Amino acid sequence: MSSIAIPVFGVDFNVGAFRAGVDIGGTFTDTVIVDVNGRLSYVKVPSTPPVFVEGLMEGLRRGPYPLTEMVLLAHGTTVGINAIVTRRGAKTALVTTKGFRDLMAIRRGDRESFDLWWQPPKPMIPRKFRFEIDERVNYSGDVLKTVDDLEVRALADRLRALQIEAVAVVFVNSPVNSTHERQVKETLEAELPGVYISASHEILPEILESERTATTTINAYI
Repeated sequence: MSSIAIPVFGVDFNVGAFRAGVDIGGTFTDTVIVDVNGRLSYVKVPSTPPVFVEGLMEGLRRGPYPLTEMVLLAHGTTVGINAIVTRRGAKTALVTTKGFRDLMAIRRGDRESFDLWWQPPKPMIPRKFRFEIDERVNYSGDVLKTVDDLEVRALADRLRALQIEAVAVVFVNSPVNSTHERQVKETLEAELPGVYISASHEILPEILESERTATTTINAYI
């Protein structure tokens, strides 16, 4: 580990001793720590696939300060980018509002190229792993159609049979009322122990459906 005093501008250290940034690569996990005086410390440790968090924690523990004094952890992962590019992420399903199953393929409906032979990239989740729940919340957050818990439990049975490893839950207008997403996430977590459930209101609570779906899906996928 090496350290050098460098002033860091635009960072408020009035509370706590240090902030840390970690990037997990396929070979090494790199940690940068900034203390209250702007001093930088660097730590490089081997990555620990498949449980990458072990390498992350080892890098933080080797830093000059106790973890109880950390006020911010910024985390990036080259491993995640590689999984997306090579399409080697988790076997992921999308659970969305009835009528929005194909939003992932339609996206925003625009073209990225005027090439007549241009083809959009394939959706991260194939259509056979995209499922609908008959629920609806309007633009102001009023519930128009409640979630049927029996429908969710039946869906959990299908996901279990398909050996799904991660689920992205994305409902229309959930940024203004996340009740249905929270309900479905809780039910799926109870029915599918060990399966990672990612809800859009926790990942990107913005009204843009295409962007919110894509971001939540990637979070589940990696």
